[in-house]
Amino acid sequence: MPVLSTALRRYHEENGSMRHIERNNGPQVLHCMWSGGIGGAERAVFQFIRSQIQRSHYRPAIAYSRAQGFYGDEIRSLGVEVIDLGLKSDISFTQALRIRKLIARFPIHQFHSAEITPMLASVLCPGVRRIYTHRSGDSEYFGRQRARYEIVGFMARNYFQGLVGNTGCASTSGAHVTRTHVSKWRTIYNGIDFSMLRPRRPREAVASEISLQLDGSVVIGTSARLTDVKRIELLIQACAKLKPGSFWLLIVGDGPARTNLEALSRQLEIDIRTVFPGMKEHIGDYLQLMDVFVLPSSSAESFGNSAVEAMSQGLSTIVFSDGGGLLEHIANGKTGFIVSSTEELSARLADLALCPELRLRLGDAARDYVTRRYSCENLVASYDDLYDELLSS
Repeated sequence: MPVLSTALRRYHEENGSMRHIERNNGPQVLHCMWSGGIGGAERAVFQFIRSQIQRSHYRPAIAYSRAQGFYGDEIRSLGVEVIDLGLKSDISFTQALRIRKLIARFPIHQFHSAEITPMLASVLCPGVRRIYTHRSGDSEYFGRQRARYEIVGFMARNYFQGLVGNTGCASTSGAHVTRTHVSKWRTIYNGIDFSMLRPRRPREAVASEISLQLDGSVVIGTSARLTDVKRIELLIQACAKLKPGSFWLLIVGDGPARTNLEALSRQLEIDIRTVFPGMKEHIGDYLQLMDVFVLPSSSAESFGNSAVEAMSQGLSTIVFSDGGGLLEHIANGKTGFIVSSTEELSARLADLALCPELRLRLGDAARDYVTRRYSCENLVASYDDLYDELLSS
């Protein structure tokens, strides 16, 4: 049972409840984000909340601005309070007073996305400690996006007590877009519940479902929301340079870029060996089919949960040299590969296809590294320290 810190004792003294508390009987933390649909950030927050229930003396709740989605339902099934803010737009100032009434009772508000109206509602709540966790890499924003971050930056500079990036890259990016000094930011890496990645179905059954033949060819895979930031076209182009019929390409995910990616695979004549199974809830079933994992994201990638998840399953993993926060996961040639072009990616894929021993060596080192560094225990302990610090200030 955790020992009460000075900050936590002070909180209970101020609120007339100096009884010895059990885990999860401490102050409530309200997590805030746009939706609970299927996605990397949504999955990361779900795992964070589940780990808080298991390991923290703070009690989590969550407020979604719009659709709750798959992970919203999962969080509700844990017995956690889920609040639907019912917003149709990120900028709806007239709704701030209504939302304030819904969230004012929580002593800590933690925002996992930059949302003007909920943040403004939080600012209107006296005595609340506010945290913003930035989950984007090196991005430049223009137009309405730039205007949004100007407003968010003003609130961050004047009304937020905690500024966090989920990688060092995210901390630097957050400081830039909010125009705050980088010294005000701390880095707290995502924690991943690796037990969630255990396959739930036999490998052969999953392969049969998606018409992927387990014929001894190397299976090159990725898992992502299919957007321009992920640059999956680079993976398709690299695979097109490999010996025909020597591989399967498995692209798990969905998104606005999917139609163009499918067309590209046809254009490069590898569509017969390329599988697009769509978005999947239990990614561990599909990771077990892969021999190599590639996430070719741009510098806008902050953390890249899917790459870390693949590494935890012993998959040799490749990222690009301009891949933002992904570079913080991989020691080139030791826990994976970092490449700078499609030609280099293709060469690395050919090497890994021909050398199972190399795949095993990289995969074992990757698994050992990420499971130690990105544990849920580390995540919860780091945020508990931050919450304690804010309540004592």
